[in-house]
Amino acid sequence: MLKNCSCNDKRAFTHRTDYAQLVLWVFLFSLILPRVGESQNHDYIWYYGYNNDWEFPTFHGGEISFITNPPTASPKYRPVNMQLYGHVMADSTGTEVLYYSNGLHIYNRENEIMLNGDTINYNTWWEICYPNPYISSLSGLSIPYPGRQNEYLYLHQPIEPRLDTVFLPMDGVSYTHIDMQGDNGLGEVLSKNNKLFDGYSSPLGLTKTADNSGWWLVHGTFADSIYYTYLIDSLGIHLTSVDTLPASYYNLFDLPLFHDYRHAGFSPDGTKFAVFDNMHGIILLDFDRCAGELSNARFYGIDGASASSSLVA
Repeated sequence: MLKNCSCNDKRAFTHRTDYAQLVLWVFLFSLILPRVGESQNHDYIWYYGYNNDWEFPTFHGGEISFITNPPTASPKYRPVNMQLYGHVMADSTGTEVLYYSNGLHIYNRENEIMLNGDTINYNTWWEICYPNPYISSLSGLSIPYPGRQNEYLYLHQPIEPRLDTVFLPMDGVSYTHIDMQGDNGLGEVLSKNNKLFDGYSSPLGLTKTADNSGWWLVHGTFADSIYYTYLIDSLGIHLTSVDTLPASYYNLFDLPLFHDYRHAGFSPDGTKFAVFDNMHGIILLDFDRCAGELSNARFYGIDGASASSSLVA
């Protein structure tokens, strides 16, 4: 619970997802098209495409800028392959890249591996992918570290294959701490691959606290109805609650084989959190930005049918 908290402030400033999820978010109407905040355009640059040594020039690297309306796409020379995993953190103006990641390493604005930025998401899947692109459409989220100037938190979820599912679930939730004053302004990774949650998880979402002093981080677990909520403030990342929101619908499909959690996120005002399962549909929950609490779970099937009556808050 936040002290001196007023929930009248509707400026949630949720974090926009990466470009690989654009089609899904459009499908979800405006529910999960979040933003970092007024004058905080850290997600206004997206990278896409292969590196510029690729034999087919049509697929060479490019950049999308959201400073313009409509957004502007342009070629961008880059020696790093951003074929699928494409995480980019821009400065507060949204015009200059601070760092980016292809899922294997973190790179600085000069397209070099950042100091101590190698082997991000390192595990069995990293070894399988390297040196080719890291295969995951979940490219992580970055935010300015609350109360710490020029420091950033990069939240990411490595992939880990398992034998009892045809899909590739996320192997927990990790964070990497970056100081952009390091290495003469090119940035330095202070710590990396720090585990917040060690287990198979669903995708994560971020939204501002009601007083806008910090962030709430929420993620679920794989193939059940347990959700973890963390408060991010100047002192670090703190687990604040673990909520079990049972869904009888999912009891019919309790084998991990049948779950393919791909995307999650908050509504622009931060009062709704959604998780999308490619096999079944969308779980939608209410969120209290003051208390950091989830409630009122309901389910909407891919076929358009609502199963909200089978979800218990």
